[in-house]
Amino acid sequence: MVEKLLQTASLAGQRRNLRVASNCLRRAYSICTKRADAGLLAGRVARAMVAVQLCALSSKAKQHAEALEEALKAIREAEEVWSILQDKSEDLQTPLAQRALVVLIQAKHCVAIELEYTLADKMQSSQASMIREMIPALHEEAAALARLLPERSALRKVSFRTKAQEASRRAAEPDAHGAR
Repeated sequence: MVEKLLQTASLAGQRRNLRVASNCLRRAYSICTKRADAGLLAGRVARAMVAVQLCALSSKAKQHAEALEEALKAIREAEEVWSILQDKSEDLQTPLAQRALVVLIQAKHCVAIELEYTLADKMQSSQASMIREMIPALHEEAAALARLLPERSALRKVSFRTKAQEASRRAAEPDAHGAR
C-alpha cells in the first residue's frame, strides 16, 4: 500500500499536481507511523523515506521551511535506525540496513540543501556563518556514508556529485567568510 501511494505521489508530483502528491504522501506517512509505533524498524525506515519525499515535494513547492522540517524528521529517524542496526551488530548488507543507509544519505543531503535555501540567507551574520559551516559537513557525512554503498550505486554517484556541487557553490561565494 505504501509503495503504491509513493508511486502515485511521484506521478502526481511530475505532473505538478502537488495537492494529490501531498495527500498520497501524508497517507503513506500515517501508515508508516502505525508500523513504526508497533515497534517495526522497517516502519521507521519507511516513515523516514516518506519524510524525504515530503521534503522534496515541499521544496518543489518552494515551501523550504516545511521541507527542512521534513528533512530533519527523516534524518532523526534514519540516524536512530542506523544506530540501532549498528549496535545490534546486524549485517549491514540486509535490505533493511541498505534502505536505512539510503534514507540517511538522502536525508543528510536534504537537510543541507534546505539549510542553504532557508536559514543561511535569512539569519544574522554570526548565525549564518555557523549554518554555512554545517552545510558542507552534512554533505561530507552523506558522501562518507555513500562509500558504504556498492561502487555502481546511482545514489553513491549522486551523493558525490551533490557534495561537489555544494563545494563549487561555496567556492563561488564573493568572500572567504561565506557571505553571499
